Amino acid sequence: MAAMVLLATACSAQWAEVLKRHGESVVTVTALIGTADPGVWRRHVGTGLVVAPGRVLTSSYVLADADDLYVEARDGRRFQAALVGGDGLARLALLRTSDDVGPVLDLTACRNPALGEPIAVVGTAYGFSGKLSPGIVSGLDRTLMDEGLPAMSAAFEVSADAGPGMSGAPVFADDGALLGVVLISTLPEPGTTHSPLDGGGLVAYNLLLPESLPAERRSGPPVVVANPLVLCAEGETLRYVSDQLLASNEVRWGRVGLSVGPTPTDLVDHYGLEDAAGAVVLSLAEGGPAEAAGLRPGDVLLSVDGVALSSGAALMRRVLSRPGEALELEYLRQGVRGATTMILGAATVPLPGMPGQEAPPMWVGVSVTPVSESLTQQLGLQAEALSVAAVMSGSPAEVAGLRPGDVITLVDGEVATAETLRGQARGDAVIELTVLRRGQITVVRIQPEAPPQGLSLLNAGAMGMFEF
Repeated sequence: MAAMVLLATACSAQWAEVLKRHGESVVTVTALIGTADPGVWRRHVGTGLVVAPGRVLTSSYVLADADDLYVEARDGRRFQAALVGGDGLARLALLRTSDDVGPVLDLTACRNPALGEPIAVVGTAYGFSGKLSPGIVSGLDRTLMDEGLPAMSAAFEVSADAGPGMSGAPVFADDGALLGVVLISTLPEPGTTHSPLDGGGLVAYNLLLPESLPAERRSGPPVVVANPLVLCAEGETLRYVSDQLLASNEVRWGRVGLSVGPTPTDLVDHYGLEDAAGAVVLSLAEGGPAEAAGLRPGDVLLSVDGVALSSGAALMRRVLSRPGEALELEYLRQGVRGATTMILGAATVPLPGMPGQEAPPMWVGVSVTPVSESLTQQLGLQAEALSVAAVMSGSPAEVAGLRPGDVITLVDGEVATAETLRGQARGDAVIELTVLRRGQITVVRIQPEAPPQGLSLLNAGAMGMFEF
């Protein structure tokens, strides 16, 4: 019993040290999603990782359908953020903030996980930051599939408490090394397998999803998953994606132009492949790198550059970060071994429904609220409008002459809503406001500026109040 207590104490101290070393680099990401009701927003909370000054990496699932994004540091500072890049294969996105939100986490020491090794997930759970959830690496070579996105076959699974808010959270080893980030915690649903990179990539079938298999391979009872899967991007993939996004806001992947499946057991036994089971070529993309290299459907891929392949996911890891490079492939065709050189292509996988780049949020220095129905009738307004609740001292709005009590009826000729004002305040162009002031119409022209250092831009708050 004493030995068990000492072991538990040592483990607790170990994880406390990991949190102390890296905790300030882990931030909260909040996505606000508009609803049909004016001033009513849905709130989706996740976790982010500071990968460069003013740059935060997170899971793209956190940002789905978001109208406004915010990043909150561990010390409580809160900043508006803009989506500046992302990748649909790795399911990762890069955010930009107006100021540094925490120390940068060094990704050069990222590594891939080992099955069974102890880990801790550090993130934001249910809106509370600093959640430390220990566990183990419970599965490798997992496949993540979504409608309209390519299959990600180089994910891993952890047995840790990663509930709402932990998407985007980093996964650390007990020595402090970063092993990856949580992409999503979910119960998998039946679906179809997509061929990545616009029909020219790799497919690794997820055996947890029987309906994703070809009809001839759906024999046997269905697999029932009792607990949510916590699926994570691997450390080496994380580092590659982060470097690419920081350099160009997009990720270039190596493209092979084929789809693969697991090698049947009878072939493994018959040819004595054992650990080098490889992957069977299912189909080739017309004109793709694999076809040009002379591969055919039915070939069993055995090695890449002399390194034995254990699965299709292993092949994916070997090629994804090498666009344009040459690979030496060994394969088995009808019992005869052969070799070929393949020149990889390159492809990008944008995040669907999300802009690839947005202008950073700019500062106007005004708080507004939608004009009430009664005031609309009293003023004889024919459309929506905004009432100026406050003007910040020294702000562009104050310099331009905007005053509390003004009613904004048009923003650059469009009906004045929080959305139109938000859209115009994303750039540095002059905003022309048509204002109703004491029964008189006047025009106010505001030159937005970059937010002062440390200023939190809160676009949506309680009771429909908006700050710009």
